[in-house]
Amino acid sequence: MTIQSLAFSFHHSDLLCIGTVAAGPLGDLLNQCRLIIGQIRLSMIALIIVGMVTSASAIGILPARTISGILTGLAGWRSVYLVSAALMLLMICA
Repeated sequence: MTIQSLAFSFHHSDLLCIGTVAAGPLGDLLNQCRLIIGQIRLSMIALIIVGMVTSASAIGILPARTISGILTGLAGWRSVYLVSAALMLLMICA
């Protein structure tokens, strides 16, 4: 059994239980104010990362759809695949 298959075999309730058991005692061991501040910082970092991935995805998709629409209007839908294949060959050879 690989780690990936093990991770997908858990249900959300199982993960919630594991997280509660693992993180619950931290409130008794650490200063609660510091613990909350640390959780807020980790949440902010996670949101920044998710925002960067989402914006990078949108920045890539929107111009690609615009360019493919222009190519389709000028030379038909097959031109999009020809230009894509040419660009991939160019990247492989470079």
